[in-house]
Amino acid sequence: MPGLFRRLARDEGGAALVYVSVALTVFMGFAALVIDGSRLFTLDTEMQSAADALALAGAAELDGNADSTERATAAMDNLVRNFETFGDSGTPITGYSARFLDSLPASDADEITADHVADDPAEARFVEVRLLEEGGDIGDNTRSINMTFATVLGSGDTVKGGAVAVAGFTAAVCKFTPLFMCNPFESTNPSLGYFTEQFSTTEGKRRIIALKKSGAGASYVPGNFGFLESNTGPGAKALGESLAAVDPGTCYRQDGVETKTGSTNSVHKAINVRFDLYANGLPGNWKNSAEYRPSVNVTKGYLTGGGACNSAPDNDPLTAPNPLPLPRDSYIDHEGTRLGNGDWDGDDDGEPDFEKYWDTNHGNQDGVYDAAADGNTTGWDNDNLPTRYDVYRWEIDNEEIPNTAWENGNPRCNTTDVSDEVDRRIIYAAVLNCIELGLTGGSGGTVPALTFVKMFITEPMTKLPGTGHTDEDSTLYVEMVDIVKPGTANAVVHDIVQLYR
Repeated sequence: MPGLFRRLARDEGGAALVYVSVALTVFMGFAALVIDGSRLFTLDTEMQSAADALALAGAAELDGNADSTERATAAMDNLVRNFETFGDSGTPITGYSARFLDSLPASDADEITADHVADDPAEARFVEVRLLEEGGDIGDNTRSINMTFATVLGSGDTVKGGAVAVAGFTAAVCKFTPLFMCNPFESTNPSLGYFTEQFSTTEGKRRIIALKKSGAGASYVPGNFGFLESNTGPGAKALGESLAAVDPGTCYRQDGVETKTGSTNSVHKAINVRFDLYANGLPGNWKNSAEYRPSVNVTKGYLTGGGACNSAPDNDPLTAPNPLPLPRDSYIDHEGTRLGNGDWDGDDDGEPDFEKYWDTNHGNQDGVYDAAADGNTTGWDNDNLPTRYDVYRWEIDNEEIPNTAWENGNPRCNTTDVSDEVDRRIIYAAVLNCIELGLTGGSGGTVPALTFVKMFITEPMTKLPGTGHTDEDSTLYVEMVDIVKPGTANAVVHDIVQLYR
């Protein structure tokens, strides 16, 4: 027996079992990491892809219209089908929860709160998609994997996956005039939905907007206009070139436009190029350039002093049978909005001037309007007023641009072959809530735009003799044509849909 014990004490057979026992735990850990961990990672990746796809599908519909969130929900419900590979369900990932947001926190590290939720569908710019709420599941979107090896290390039998994604929509505009206007309705209701509603009818669109420049250092108020930094370069020269050119060479994003500071005193001369007016101080070659050509219809209602190219009107008051200009409204600056009432009453006599305009510019000029005698087959009259843009386009499309011995509404100064491919009486602008943004005549920086608009310039920015008006060269008279919306025929707008989180 003593010999047996001595032999057992010296025998090392079976020592590997100790190392195997220790190593087995490590191997199981690696197996859990490699197999179970990779399956969970794959599940999370697939669910994140599903959340991203849902968010992008929804964000693509957030175009500022009243039904945008309804369409976004329909897109997320019907356009996206994502499957997962290693989870415990073979059905598509369709269940989700969504919040529509009007803004995001400044930092991605900050939590999205109820303060960022859009109260109005027209204000929704982002959508947050969750596939798994904290502390609970969402519909049929429960996804988990069954653990094979990790349970040995104390893990539960199953582990759930989840994902959160935030996508947003913005618009980019190119070939765009470096101009902004302060929302004329901001004091009443600053929302995009309200702004859009005001110009949704012919009655709303035919109101003249008398946009005025802000004084140096003064606060911008509803109805002011200002300028954006031109992509062609800094300074007044680059700004003037962009305002006058057929292709302004500028692009802006709705979520951030850069306002311009500095001198802008002569920009009205650049805008008046569109009326075939080339003032002293402008480059002489502009008159021979198609890039700075006027509109095909430059009817102004006055004779230019010093020749066809001069921006100053003749000193004589406006008299018939001179072609009449498109008249202003009788009332401008309604409740501080700088809007007219849309009545076509340039004489302030309480009577619309459309029939007078038609008799003088397209009729027999006898001072009495008669639809048949004056050749008006449009159905427009003082009781059925069109927009001024409608009349301007009718004159072009029907080759009825006024042309009399007093004024020729066809351009005469620019020597190029004037084209209607780009309507030169159209100007674009970003709409800003200037009060909210705290803009002043000397402020700059990048600010969000409420929307972009397409407007018709009704007359040059020039003092008119015999009218008593003294501030025309600081006032831009326009008529709204359209809101520049994604998905419309406006060639300047481009949709941008992207993930933010």
